[in-house]
Amino acid sequence: MADRQSGSERSHSSHRFRPKLFVILGILALIGFFFRFRSKLENSEKIRIPVSDYSILLALAVIITILSLVLILMVFRNLIKYYFEGRKVLPRARIKTKLIIAFIGFSVIPSVLLFTIASFLITTSIDNWFNKRVEDSLEESMDVAKVYYKNSELNALYYGRQISEQITENKLLNEVNLKRLRELINQKQKEYNLGVVEVFSATHEELVKAMNPEVPSKTFVGPRSEIIEIGFKGKEHTESEPMGEGDIIRGVVPVVSSFNRTDVVGVIVVNYYVQKSLANKMMNIISAFDEYRRQASLKNPKKALYIMVLFLGTLVIAFSAIWVGLYLARKITIPIQELTGATHRIAEGDLDFVIDVDAKDELGVLMDSFNRMMSDLKGSKENLERTNIELKVSNEELDRRRSYIETILQNIDTGVISMDWQGRITTINRAVEQMLGIRMVDARGKDYRDIFKFPKLLESIQMVTTGHQKSFGRDLKISTEQKTLHVKSHVTSLEDDRGNYLGAVVVLDDFTELAKAQKAAAWREVARRIAHEIKNPLTPIQLSAQRLLRKHEKKSEDLDEVIRDCTSTIISEVEGMKKLVNEFSEFAKMPDAQPSPNDLHVIVEEAATLYEGHKGIEIIKELDEKLPILNIDKEQIRRALINLLENAVEAMSDHGRIWIRTCFNPGLKMATLEVRDEGTGIRPEDKEKLFLPYFSRKKSGTGLGLSIVDRIVKDHGGYIRVKDNKPKGTMFVIELPVAA
Repeated sequence: MADRQSGSERSHSSHRFRPKLFVILGILALIGFFFRFRSKLENSEKIRIPVSDYSILLALAVIITILSLVLILMVFRNLIKYYFEGRKVLPRARIKTKLIIAFIGFSVIPSVLLFTIASFLITTSIDNWFNKRVEDSLEESMDVAKVYYKNSELNALYYGRQISEQITENKLLNEVNLKRLRELINQKQKEYNLGVVEVFSATHEELVKAMNPEVPSKTFVGPRSEIIEIGFKGKEHTESEPMGEGDIIRGVVPVVSSFNRTDVVGVIVVNYYVQKSLANKMMNIISAFDEYRRQASLKNPKKALYIMVLFLGTLVIAFSAIWVGLYLARKITIPIQELTGATHRIAEGDLDFVIDVDAKDELGVLMDSFNRMMSDLKGSKENLERTNIELKVSNEELDRRRSYIETILQNIDTGVISMDWQGRITTINRAVEQMLGIRMVDARGKDYRDIFKFPKLLESIQMVTTGHQKSFGRDLKISTEQKTLHVKSHVTSLEDDRGNYLGAVVVLDDFTELAKAQKAAAWREVARRIAHEIKNPLTPIQLSAQRLLRKHEKKSEDLDEVIRDCTSTIISEVEGMKKLVNEFSEFAKMPDAQPSPNDLHVIVEEAATLYEGHKGIEIIKELDEKLPILNIDKEQIRRALINLLENAVEAMSDHGRIWIRTCFNPGLKMATLEVRDEGTGIRPEDKEKLFLPYFSRKKSGTGLGLSIVDRIVKDHGGYIRVKDNKPKGTMFVIELPVAA
């Protein structure tokens, strides 16, 4: 249907175009006849111009006037017609009107300009017929102006090259050299007495402009982007244009890179200002000629006739442009109409159609591209629908997994807390709510420092959130309003594939009941060990008493000697039992810490001095000078450090190196004391029981040493941990808080 309609439109347009074509050809023939008649009239020696010749000129003028009026009416008729057609809703009509207007503009404006120029030339030519001297004067004046402008253009290019070469050699387009560039431009503008000098960067940005005070800044207009673009193409260019009451002459020179002479990195524009335009002088000369022309009796009719002929030619061109524009507009708008209909169908969701337009030009290529686009769009739509279904299934699976994980988190006994990179709580499971008495509703989205009021837990979290460690774990004693808990805390940093910090996860494992059971088991082990230690000396005491009884009953001669031996054995075993009871009593009744301001390094020096003279033992001290004074019990800390050093010496069999290191963490306000050795190390299964009373793998000793160290550290509000020393040995880490 659309094809038939477009075909009928093209046929109807061709029928209407023919009579107007005949009119145009007739007018052109009449113009040709006029010029032929004029040529014969002027070249004939026998023909003179009598008074009746005015009648011939008048007749030709009337004919030309009538034809001009006819063409004017036809032009206005078509303009009015397409004006109302353009007001219709049809996009095709609007496009057609715009195209016709464009054709009229592209043809009428140059035609009017040509008509103006031709009229001017005709008038000047007729004037020159009567005055050769004036013609010579005009040509000389024009030559002088052209030479002046040409010399100015050459000077602009020459000075532009000079300045461009200095900019390239000194690399003045760099940002660090802008001050030097500004000084150079100002200097050259004054030195060469230039009007305005402008420098543009590779981004078309004006970097520097130096202006002569004589140039009127209010009327000065910078160069057009088109001529700057010519400079960036590596070409030189000159032009002149009026500015205010004078003219401006511009020279554009590219600025090349100092590294590669083929790369253009900037443009320099040199401007000359001509205060009095040569065009004004030429207009004065023309005015003089007009005055002379008005005095010639035969010039005016000829001028009028020529101008009317040119006017008629201009109308013919305008009329032709309208009909050519109409023809091309119809040819262009039919495919556009098809495209418009296709876009409406696409908007309605119909992708199963193809545009069939008989066109072999760029519009045909556009139609083919549109059809391919439709095919690709249809395929993309199908792929999108398929992807949408897959994405929906994937989202459902993710929702199921998320629900499954949330169910697990809510039902496990281990507490889990997650935080984002700003420290805001995102997840708290049911176990944490039961342990700490904090509800998820009250904590979500808030800073963990505002929710958790447990200092030791906050210190553990800050060890990770402040970036000091990727993972940190230790045992905590947390007291709430209802109960006191013993928990194992483990804080882990969350990072993406590129190592960016995303947040942290805190895992709390409540081992309160386990601690109670371990404590009960430990005390049972203490009772067993005490009973065993007490039972061991009872046997020799019993045997000694029985021996004394037998010797006494037999009245043996060596009774006195037996009494001394048995008495000595009994006394020795009783002393051993007494020592055992005293050690246990000392552990059970250890005095409370009496903290006072003390220098930990002094305590380290005193304890290390006791072992520095020990043969085969080397003490290496690494002390942090930034460590502040601590509020500690000097004697108890010294006793704990000596105990650790003694264990290290025994573990190395009196031969090896011991490291004592201190450091201070101002963010956590925590002082750290490390004792490392090169001994045999500690088995993993013994590390959890290492600080229990009476636990020892040594053949001698009571097993209370590390228990006493653990108690001293805890009385100071600190923590003690045992780790493996690399490549061998053991490392004890003591952390003590630093008072604010």
